[in-house]
Amino acid sequence: MYFVQGKNGQIVLQKNRITIKRKGAMSMLTQGVKGDKDIPFKSITGIEFKASAGMTDGYIQFGILGAVESRRTAMDLYNDENTVMFNSSQAPNFITLKKYIDSVVDEEPLDFATLPLPKEGEQQSAMATSNTAG
Repeated sequence: MYFVQGKNGQIVLQKNRITIKRKGAMSMLTQGVKGDKDIPFKSITGIEFKASAGMTDGYIQFGILGAVESRRTAMDLYNDENTVMFNSSQAPNFITLKKYIDSVVDEEPLDFATLPLPKEGEQQSAMATSNTAG
């Protein structure tokens, strides 16, 4: 399992699913107290991805069967349960995450074992770095 730290949540990547976790101060402000959200890749109907640019945050939003997607304002995206925001220093891991999910959905999966992402056990150091970085 891999761990990808965002600004308002974290994504745990498994071979055929992701889990969105909401831990940390920004998550509490934007999401309140929510449990983890487990999303099998077969339930993903689309991924909206916006790269971060300079001072502007990027995001990854998962379209899920039966879910209503939020697309109005940046604050709506921060509050959307299927969206994780990220800054420019976190962007490379989110790009890798999206590439892997796309490869599985396209039935041409990348080698899961060699993805250049932090392992889930490394999450504490990733969260500490993220919390001090902004």
